[in-house]
Formats: sequence, structure tokens, C-alpha cells
Amino acid sequence: SAHWKSTWLKSVDGRGKLPGFLKYLRERKKVPFGRFDSTDASSASGKGVIMVPFDQPTPPPGLLGDGSDASVDDLIYCAYVLDESNIGRGYRQPGPPRTAAHAQQQKQVKQQQSLKRQHHEVTPVAE
Repeated sequence: SAHWKSTWLKSVDGRGKLPGFLKYLRERKKVPFGRFDSTDASSASGKGVIMVPFDQPTPPPGLLGDGSDASVDDLIYCAYVLDESNIGRGYRQPGPPRTAAHAQQQKQVKQQQSLKRQHHEVTPVAE
């Protein structure tokens, strides 16, 4: 299981496009991700993954710690993992654990799929 870390990034280009980008993600429930070269010595793959969740949390006051008052419009919350081989197949946004009801529903779907496969399989008949 991957150990996701999180950070806030500050836009410094002054173009003011970050609010529109975050609005686009939120409206479409998109989670962009990218790979980067990891400098972590324990990274088996040498690659890390960074992603931007569409449901951005509110930045805490005094986030930058340098006394400056960054605008919320200049900050973006990201999560990253330093070794992509720890993620497994497919990327999944880190978040709260799934509910027991959701787990039960997933189990039922898998059982139904299994029954359908068994029903369609041909069993040889002994002569």
C-alpha cells in the first residue's frame, strides 16, 4: 500500500489561471496526475506520482509560514507518493476508507459476475 504525502503548492507565475483550473476539476470530478523522477533512495521504480484532487481542502491560515498572506487563489493542494511501484495497478485517489455498505455492495457485484461466468462455462460430459 502506498504512503501518500500531501503538500500545498503556490502559483508564482502571476497569470491567475489556478482558480479556473480548480473549478474545471471540481465540476468534472477530475483528478490529474503526473509522474516525476524520484530522488528517494528507497524508490524501487525511480518514479514518483503527484496528483491534484478535485475536492480541494481549505488552506490553513499562515500556511506559508513566512508571514505573507497568500491568496487562496494562488494555492493548490497536491498528494504525492515517492515510489509509484507501491501504488499497484491503476491509481486511486487517497481518501477516506470505504464504508461497510459499499464493501458489501462490491462483494455482491463480484458474486453475481462469478455466477454469470459459471453459468456460461461449458462442462464436458463423460461418455
